[in-house]
Amino acid sequence: MARSEFFYITREYIDAWCEISWDEKNKRLIVRVHEALQEGLSILTPDIPIIRNFAEGKIPLDPYVPPTESDWGFGQVLQRLDTEEPSFIPWAIDIPRVVWTENGEPQLNWKAAYNISASLNILFGFLNFMKREEIVWKSSRPQLITCRLVTEMDMHGGSLEIGLAKVLVNWLAEFPKEHYFPQIEQAMVDAYFQMWPERDRQFYGYQFKADTGHGDGAIRLDCPGDACGLFPESHSHPKDRGYNLVSHNVDGIDQQLALFAGVAATCDRARAQLFQP
Repeated sequence: MARSEFFYITREYIDAWCEISWDEKNKRLIVRVHEALQEGLSILTPDIPIIRNFAEGKIPLDPYVPPTESDWGFGQVLQRLDTEEPSFIPWAIDIPRVVWTENGEPQLNWKAAYNISASLNILFGFLNFMKREEIVWKSSRPQLITCRLVTEMDMHGGSLEIGLAKVLVNWLAEFPKEHYFPQIEQAMVDAYFQMWPERDRQFYGYQFKADTGHGDGAIRLDCPGDACGLFPESHSHPKDRGYNLVSHNVDGIDQQLALFAGVAATCDRARAQLFQP
């Protein structure tokens, strides 16, 4: 079989080009992109079709700032941090907080939430279509996930698909069936109640789950909604091979961001166990 011009982490061990984390202390997302991609990010200017379509569409968004600036994205939601380690450029993304209507009722800051989803949509869209001959980089850790996001004001408008690398799936396969991950569940809970602090924590918090399901490398992430969550695309997958997590009934951006926080926490735990000295 001819070698693909694109990268497939489900089948290959590939050096990390992008990592996501959950900042437990500050209740925010962290995105790190390899410095070798910095020049390539410069193509994400306001006049390219996907960004122009977002800016001119019906979704409420703040103005877009390109990654040539330290803080970038719609509403500059990607906020540059001091470099934590050589080779990676880190940005923080604050989970939006509740706002109050004129009637004194709590309401999610939907514009801020859509700013995040649209900005990540653009970033991962760029990263997903890198070609082998276009970039050369080195990392001490492998790429663990890929991500595709939907950003729409419609049914399934918060859908997402997460590609899991085979190294991540092999790590998950070490856990027994129905094994629960409290740290991952807590990340989703924290992100969700950052957006909806007035909601009943006992009722809504009970709907968050992160477990290995039937085992063999599976992971399931549940959040409040109608059977809402991220699940393996198939009940079985080949050994020593990654697979995709696909969303079900993820209609809201609030659900999307909570699940994304869970994915970030999953990556944190895997990196801590597999690659830390």
